Amino acid sequence: MSSTAQAGSAGQSDTGSITGNVVNSELFVVTGANITLTSAAGKTLTAESDSSGKFSFTDVPPGTYTLHVVHSGFQSYELKDVLVRAGNESQLYVQMAGGGGTKSTSNNKVLLWVVIGGAAAGGIGAYLATRGSSSSTSPSTTQ
Repeated sequence: MSSTAQAGSAGQSDTGSITGNVVNSELFVVTGANITLTSAAGKTLTAESDSSGKFSFTDVPPGTYTLHVVHSGFQSYELKDVLVRAGNESQLYVQMAGGGGTKSTSNNKVLLWVVIGGAAAGGIGAYLATRGSSSSTSPSTTQ
């Protein structure tokens, strides 16, 4: 079941969006993962990964967020300092460790973080490295 979370009725140019995919350590999709996006002020949005492992948050007010992904049988995942800018779309590919009844020594990772938007919205940037769940640095974007 796919779920799209909306954070208000503000115009599209005043908000951003986050879309993504959740996969396991073997890069197979994870269906039914619970994804929570929490603002610095504590406001929470929720979504669930669909049968393709996809999730989305639309009409997200600009700001800094924490993304938390949980699914039974997997290690929970947390990504801090997710920046949302007005007019931009961030795409996240989250790899969860564990699951499927097999042992896994890999850690949860963000495989790809891409921010798309026009020059007025902050330009286009990309974060192409893998990052473990314990990292506290934020990805850089080009303005």
